[in-house]
Amino acid sequence: MLLQAKYIQKLIIMRRRWIWELIQNASDCANPDVSIYVQTYNDSLSFSHNGSPFTYEHLMNQAIGYLAKAKQLPCLKLATVQVIYYCRVRVSVDNYAPKFILDSLVRAGVLVDDRGEWVNVLPVRIEIDRERPRTEVTIRETKGK
Repeated sequence: MLLQAKYIQKLIIMRRRWIWELIQNASDCANPDVSIYVQTYNDSLSFSHNGSPFTYEHLMNQAIGYLAKAKQLPCLKLATVQVIYYCRVRVSVDNYAPKFILDSLVRAGVLVDDRGEWVNVLPVRIEIDRERPRTEVTIRETKGK
């Protein structure tokens, strides 16, 4: 019974929070200011903004930032990074540069810098996984040169 009460309380909070999440997302895409438009109807609501649309890079920046904060990852001065893309079909490795992932790691405070003297980026690998496409990033601390 106590578990159900906690679940209901969380649902009530989530019902109030969704609009703030939309506003935060719009603000994250601002260039530099954003206008938000909310139109209400009898049985629905329309939400829009004039910021840039979210891209895969925006989502990766946010996801890496949240993960770094949640896991309390240390800031690495020297590191080796390996990026593996698991795709449903064979794709060209030329279309999958990890630059925006490295930028996200720097913004999240996981890496000090993404220049070559700080980070050794191993060649990007493309693997096939039709059941579970994903991107895996492995970061290992490198000892001083």
